[in-house]
Amino acid sequence: MVPTKVFANGAACGRVYEIRCVGAMNAFPHPCKGTRRVTVTVANQCGGDCDTFTVSADAFDVIAKREAGRVRIAYKR
Repeated sequence: MVPTKVFANGAACGRVYEIRCVGAMNAFPHPCKGTRRVTVTVANQCGGDCDTFTVSADAFDVIAKREAGRVRIAYKR
């Protein structure tokens, strides 16, 4: 799921984004797994006016430690 601004009223469905972890969103120390990146495909929009990417656990595990919960990301098409 992607943020409202990225979803663009459905125009983003099927688009591919590369995401990487860039830091913590909470007090969890060193959540990122280095500079690893993962490629994801947009399937739908997150509820409401959110500002997050929601990815599968498998995708999250590539870029960050699961115990971190939420992380700051950088993304590009």
